[in-house]
Amino acid sequence: MATRPDDDRASRAARMALWVCVPVLIVVSPVAIYGGQILVVSGDKVTGQALTILGAVLLVMAVVGVIVLIVTRPRR
Repeated sequence: MATRPDDDRASRAARMALWVCVPVLIVVSPVAIYGGQILVVSGDKVTGQALTILGAVLLVMAVVGVIVLIVTRPRR
């Protein structure tokens, strides 16, 4: 099956978006996890747990993004 140029352009745009989003997620997720743990220790358990869970979800999203980038890399 032949691919259309629009599909190629869309896939390149999606990969470019992942190249921007994945590093941001990698930086933000540990900050959210650490901040949540600080809130838990300081006494705000509900907000701290929510922030920790959010950080964990962002970390999983970053890992999935890295896997997608590896799997969809251009062939030589």
